[in-house]
Amino acid sequence: MQQGDGNTQHNYFPGRPAPVWPVLVGRPPALASAFQPRKELRDQVVAARRRGEDVVLAQGDTGRAGAGPGTRVLAGGGGVGKSQLAAWFAHDALGQGADLVVWVAAGQVIDMYARAAVRVGAPGADRR
Repeated sequence: MQQGDGNTQHNYFPGRPAPVWPVLVGRPPALASAFQPRKELRDQVVAARRRGEDVVLAQGDTGRAGAGPGTRVLAGGGGVGKSQLAAWFAHDALGQGADLVVWVAAGQVIDMYARAAVRVGAPGADRR
């Protein structure tokens, strides 16, 4: 809404609506009917997450986690189950009540993080 008198102009912008939680940005794939849970690997990732550690798993890796909070990365050849394991974690996080789950393809990191910022009303996030 604009309102003015003479050389004075007042602009009023509606506030952003509060996000409706939980917020899911992106779309994790459905788990395959033949999904292999890889319990040992999954348990290693879960334990590292509980400790607030990074997790970087590569094909042939021992699965040991580094120190400090951060991003979980799964790496390896095609068809070994990385996306399915990551999808399991995304679905599990939603099922356990996470406020925000962001599913990001490697080529869309900046775009999807920007979308997530807008969806949760982060300060400085532009809706346009």
